[in-house]
Amino acid sequence: MKRFAAIALSTGLLTACGSDTGTADADGDGVISPEEMRAEMADGSNVEMQPGQWEQTMTITEFDMPGMPDELKGMMDTQLGQTMKFKTCLTEEDAKKQDADFFAGEGMENCEFQEFDRSGNTMNLRMTCSTPDGGTAKVSMDGEFGAQAYTLTMDNEVSLGQSMGGQTMTMKGTMSASRIGDCN
Repeated sequence: MKRFAAIALSTGLLTACGSDTGTADADGDGVISPEEMRAEMADGSNVEMQPGQWEQTMTITEFDMPGMPDELKGMMDTQLGQTMKFKTCLTEEDAKKQDADFFAGEGMENCEFQEFDRSGNTMNLRMTCSTPDGGTAKVSMDGEFGAQAYTLTMDNEVSLGQSMGGQTMTMKGTMSASRIGDCN
């Protein structure tokens, strides 16, 4: 498993709190660098997820895209409140690498974190990503995070690139997961 993809599914998931200063943005430039992220993750106050088989669920509670054709809107409305489930194996190696990339997910190499606070059993994350079609995705996730389970709320705004008509869509929902045993 490369990363916990369901965490990033909302984008296709930072001015952050850190150990002494209350921010992972140690240099105060408004962007959390990979080095600042590693320092935040290494401060000893984070709960590490246990390796094993995890079951993840995601529920979209709100979706809006002004100008969306009625047929597509009707299709989206039927999906609201429906739960999507995923199972994935978190290897021991992946569990030891719970950094920003772990939470951003695959394909999120063009993201800047404005906030990342993973202190104790809470996590708050804000990032802005560039999409391949020239758009942007603003991702916000907040919730509780433990060694064997997590629950996060998400609030995302995606500005689609010109190839998609430059539309903006918003999406809100919840994600949760729990460790259900050893990997198969």
